[in-house]
Amino acid sequence: MSCCLSLFAVWYEPTDIDKASKPWVGGRGHLLSFASPNLNELRSICTYLDLGKLMDSKALAAVSQNNSEEENNKTQQLLKTILTTAAPLLTSLDALMVTLGPLGFMILRQATSSTLDSPLLPLTHMGTQEETCKEECMCVGLYYPAPRSPNIVSVSGAGDCLAAGFITGMLAGRSVSECASGGESAAQLSLCASPAVPASLTPAVLPWHHPLPYTLIRKDT
Repeated sequence: MSCCLSLFAVWYEPTDIDKASKPWVGGRGHLLSFASPNLNELRSICTYLDLGKLMDSKALAAVSQNNSEEENNKTQQLLKTILTTAAPLLTSLDALMVTLGPLGFMILRQATSSTLDSPLLPLTHMGTQEETCKEECMCVGLYYPAPRSPNIVSVSGAGDCLAAGFITGMLAGRSVSECASGGESAAQLSLCASPAVPASLTPAVLPWHHPLPYTLIRKDT
């Protein structure tokens, strides 16, 4: 509560399925600015809030087994389902990072056609970000597929490094795709090392000036 009163943005990392919906159970979900659940944690949140059902990580693994056209179509449908189901959360959250394991991650936000990739900070509802256009906002997903990682040493810490790299970019006022580039690179460094947070991981080694390409996901109408 004090963070919101002091105009600080709050990033919520669920860490566990059983704890994922805790802010909403306690009546404080509306005080969050950002959240970064994996698919199972998002499923738990959406189930608690009666927003609909999402597939679990076991079904996700089946989708990501190959790169055939059929599997790519399944991935697109999964992403649309996630966006449609979780969209009501964006009435209070400024953005949602949904991590999808071998499929990568997706950033859900409200934006106009001209602000899809605009920086997430400073927050518009805190009165510190100028309006860039007067178009009606829509709920969209910016999907960043995971790169191939043939030399994975350990998956421990990769999600935390992804979020840390992304947040570092946000605090510097970078675009979503620049933040995504930093986050993905941080996660890759973690995957290729035994320590959860490798010593080589510093803001200076992340490719901030190389925005990560994304696929725009829209809700079915």
